[in-house]
Amino acid sequence: MSDNATPKNKKTSELHEQPTNELLKEYTEKLAALSEKAELLVKATEGQPKQPVSKPSWILEERTMQFVDLWKNLRPPARKLAQYVSSTIEHTRIDQLTQIELRLRLAEFENHMRFLEHMTESLEKSVR
Repeated sequence: MSDNATPKNKKTSELHEQPTNELLKEYTEKLAALSEKAELLVKATEGQPKQPVSKPSWILEERTMQFVDLWKNLRPPARKLAQYVSSTIEHTRIDQLTQIELRLRLAEFENHMRFLEHMTESLEKSVR
């Protein structure tokens, strides 16, 4: 028999563990990078006068709104990923070490989501 196992031969946990773990890791890294960008944007927008609009402040406002729009588009699938991982942890038979790893990754992922939510609210207020 070949080394290529078909999905029928794999345990349910094997079908979920690897892709879930990889996707969660990838998007945790992406949200961490977005968190850093959000922090920089918040610092850049602090103390910016609202009027008159100079070219540099106009560019900053555009970048800020671009970031806010990006987060608004990423937020729904990010929430679905968090729900999926949580459901996988609770309802799929996976070994305890993998379960711990997924819980840790999920906690970090959700922390970045909360931070981005807070930063995005601050950024929206800064450009209104």
